[in-house]
Amino acid sequence: MSEVLAGKTVVITGASRGVGLASAIEAGAQGARVVLLARSDASEAAEKIGNGSFAISCDVGDGPAVRNAFAQIRERAGAVYALVNNAGIGRPQAVDKLTDEDIAAHVGVNFLGTVHTVREAVPMMREAGTGHIINISSETVSDPFPFLALYAGTKAGTETFTVALRREVKASGIRVTLLRIGATMTDFASGWDPEVAGAAITLWQKEGYLKAGLAMEPQQVAHHVCALIAAPPGALMESIELQPG
Repeated sequence: MSEVLAGKTVVITGASRGVGLASAIEAGAQGARVVLLARSDASEAAEKIGNGSFAISCDVGDGPAVRNAFAQIRERAGAVYALVNNAGIGRPQAVDKLTDEDIAAHVGVNFLGTVHTVREAVPMMREAGTGHIINISSETVSDPFPFLALYAGTKAGTETFTVALRREVKASGIRVTLLRIGATMTDFASGWDPEVAGAAITLWQKEGYLKAGLAMEPQQVAHHVCALIAAPPGALMESIELQPG
């Protein structure tokens, strides 16, 4: 159990599966009360984590929904020690074939979702004089994949937002870290259009975007997420890139 996280409230978005769920479980094992934000029901996972953890169904791309979620967090937990912005979607598609729904979903979850949660968490952290925000990004920012231009673009926006945010809140005792991750074994590809995905994957393999057989387990990423949160005050890892290897 971490002395730093014991009894502290950690909010994690996209917490019903993958890296988000793994991070919630790890944080709970270190003694944190975890608030699991997800569009799907994560209440069963919260009960298993214990420590007074709870789940709130929330679309982070919806500003009023996020505002309401944090009102509940303030009422039930009083403070937020850490916020992990993990929620994200990426659906391969040619740029000229993108639908309005594709664009709205990517911008809403990948970029606006981070803005909405940060907007609500920062005042609570300022009041406490401490806090840590971790925004999770993707290797596609530094090496943009064809057919994932929208995903890479929204993640790049999140990275720029993260740098400016860090500079803005540093004097308030709030730490901000960018965690850029490579291939991870999650259900990220669920719901992809088979025809489009097939064409994209064929191109990625041909052009060397995919590293055959290399991918991290969600628990490996979660370990680093929680290590960042549990790092004692006085030092800040501004950005790290985590790759399988």
